Amino acid sequence: MIQGIKQGILDKLYTLYGDEKSYLYDEQEQGFMPGSFWVIETSGAQEQVVGQRYLRTEHIDVRYYGTEAGGTAELHGIADALTDALEYVTDDEGLVRGENMNYQIEDGVLHFFVDYRVHLWKQKKRVPYMETLEQVQHLKEG
Repeated sequence: MIQGIKQGILDKLYTLYGDEKSYLYDEQEQGFMPGSFWVIETSGAQEQVVGQRYLRTEHIDVRYYGTEAGGTAELHGIADALTDALEYVTDDEGLVRGENMNYQIEDGVLHFFVDYRVHLWKQKKRVPYMETLEQVQHLKEG
């Protein structure tokens, strides 16, 4: 599920910027080029709602490493574009809506935070039904 959401985010980023930017989602921390995105899952949670229904929340940080020429104006422009683009992404199951969007700029890096909540239905283990039942009944007279 999380890989599907990450791929949906990368697809949206590629739709916005094409080949002019680079996109990463692996656990690499070295070798970032200015003008590149890095999609990270910061945390995730799952809670049982009712019965077999669960709610899973994925907290995503889309980092953008700005160029020196662009400055903070470039970072604010990217944040505005991400707000519109990441509202809905397509994962393995269909559309997922982004919530709680916010961003911060720190040392020339844009951190764009977004949460994706997905409702899940977990199947119970199937237990075979009883095949036959024999019942013996006695009446007490009295």
